[in-house]
Amino acid sequence: MMMAPEHPLLQVICFSMDRPWQVSEYLRTLHAFLRVDLSVVWILFKASDATFREGYTKVIEAYPQVHWTEESQTEEHSFGHGLLSILDASTSEFVLFGVDDAFFFDSFPLLEVLTSPLPQWNVLHLTLNPNIWYSETQQVPLLPLPSMIHHGDVLTFDSGRGEWNYPWEVSGSVFRRPRVVDMLDAIRLHHGMVGLSQPNRLENNGVKLVTSFHWVQACMTKPIMHVMAINQVQQLYDNPLLAQHETLHLLSYLAPPRHLDTTWYRATVFRSVHIGTLVLQEEGHARHETPSPPLVTIVLPAFNESKFIGAALESLLAQTYRRFEVLVVDDCSTDETVALVRAYKDPRIRLLQNPTNLGVARTLNRGLALAQGAFVARMDGDDVALPERLAMQVAFLQSHPDIDLVGSAIGLIGPELATSRPCKVVVYPTTASTTRWQMWMGSMLAHPTVLFRRELLITFTYDETLGSGEDYDLWLRLLHRTPPVRMLSLGTPLLLHRKHGANASTRKRDQQRREANASAHGAIQACLGRPVPLDVVTLVRGQVDDDTSPSIVKHAADAIQLLVDLKHTVETTDAGELAAIEADAMARHGELAFRAMVHNPTTGVLLWQKWVTQNPTESRMVFERLTNQHAQPAKGTTQVVTTEARMGQP
Repeated sequence: MMMAPEHPLLQVICFSMDRPWQVSEYLRTLHAFLRVDLSVVWILFKASDATFREGYTKVIEAYPQVHWTEESQTEEHSFGHGLLSILDASTSEFVLFGVDDAFFFDSFPLLEVLTSPLPQWNVLHLTLNPNIWYSETQQVPLLPLPSMIHHGDVLTFDSGRGEWNYPWEVSGSVFRRPRVVDMLDAIRLHHGMVGLSQPNRLENNGVKLVTSFHWVQACMTKPIMHVMAINQVQQLYDNPLLAQHETLHLLSYLAPPRHLDTTWYRATVFRSVHIGTLVLQEEGHARHETPSPPLVTIVLPAFNESKFIGAALESLLAQTYRRFEVLVVDDCSTDETVALVRAYKDPRIRLLQNPTNLGVARTLNRGLALAQGAFVARMDGDDVALPERLAMQVAFLQSHPDIDLVGSAIGLIGPELATSRPCKVVVYPTTASTTRWQMWMGSMLAHPTVLFRRELLITFTYDETLGSGEDYDLWLRLLHRTPPVRMLSLGTPLLLHRKHGANASTRKRDQQRREANASAHGAIQACLGRPVPLDVVTLVRGQVDDDTSPSIVKHAADAIQLLVDLKHTVETTDAGELAAIEADAMARHGELAFRAMVHNPTTGVLLWQKWVTQNPTESRMVFERLTNQHAQPAKGTTQVVTTEARMGQP
């Protein structure tokens, strides 16, 4: 057996039973994408018969630098004793637990992150990222996602639901060693060594004790790994897994060697940690010749952006995707914006100057008319694109021909010139149906993040009569044209959106609210084919101030019915998406009933009581949340209750 490094930073412990091929893929992808020295990896494995033992022998020969410990029925070589002896074999600061059906498909600087001073998490979930909103093992949505803070390569997050509230997890999480030691001691104290008798018990018994410890959880900004739930031989979970594949058939992939198609997984965004889709590389590594990457046109309007335009352009020049053009459309700036743009000699940056000040919508339309790319992207002159923005969005649209437009999550930064970290993350709906549903309630795409197919330019025109909110008006028109444009966002934050006093969104907030309500009002009436009072639409969208109690009580019942009618307009057969939309509509219904009760206990309480009777499980959480909301505003202030963040936004 190879000797472990004297002072390693990381120890990797992977559990395996009757899965030689899967564990070989775990090791291959762990080294390829996380750059982990395999001499710090221990495999605690068990073979139920000679066929599987022969398979493990082949993998052991292929990976001699890995430490292999075989589990047996004897107490001395049991799972629990094997685990403790493996932990004693290293003094690393961190421990990564893994399982054989986990695999990696995208790069992540794990060792650099482990040596960075911030943030001070005590568990880093490599399995989690903001695209994860559904539990396939439990068959339930995990929405709303918890609040998240961006720290560069990782996000810290508050506890949420399901996997987002599961700090002791052994399929792909990194722990600080003292926490692992404390957890194992606590499990043995409560359950003895039987509490460590298999991976399932190790995890489940630890979960029962998590409240005894303080947790600071972190996760990935993007997907880098999944757990392939393809058989039930190794019982890591109490719940049935997703699909069945013959274990012996998978064993045959050892010779001749077959590998997972990590390129395919990197371009495919899954909603859950556990997946059931097995995609292999073509035999003999025969790959189709990669075509030339398509041109992307980035339309960037600018007006007096001299303070920020340099950072915006530098972030585009730092993109990992290189084939793009930037159309900077200057709207008669009176500062140094034009001179700063002209100073860039990169031929991919083109400057267009409006003859007169045209405003945002007309400036955008002018830029779109001159776009030459197969894909067209948006960005503002005061924002910062993260390096993989274009690469990830282009890859997504290329692998999802049914999607026309894709946005992304954003990090919110301030007016400082330096990139502000940590910063709050806003995650938008990540499926087409939930985006369509949520769009009734507010603009569910971050305008500066969108990238769309050139074919949309035929109908992709901003309304030049609007003073603000031209993006929301456009999304509504595109969603409800025939055929509708299918749009969604990636959960990965790909842009840092700057909030400061000069933002149009800051200066025109009241105007935006009025125009957004009018746009939604028109779209809802067109969709339903009947008149709907504007006050009802405004109430459903959460845009009624709390001091307008007569409107709330008068229109609450109609607003609740409107929620039901709008829910029926969503076209999807996906059970997970339907469950998410149903849960969101239910929560909005409860909020409307609660607000009606607050403002008129006599009549409003009937709506609340009816909702509580229908939703006893959720009613307590909703009541506590809304009670806290209504208690927050100081005396003399107006509180606007917004519901745009319900399905995934902090």
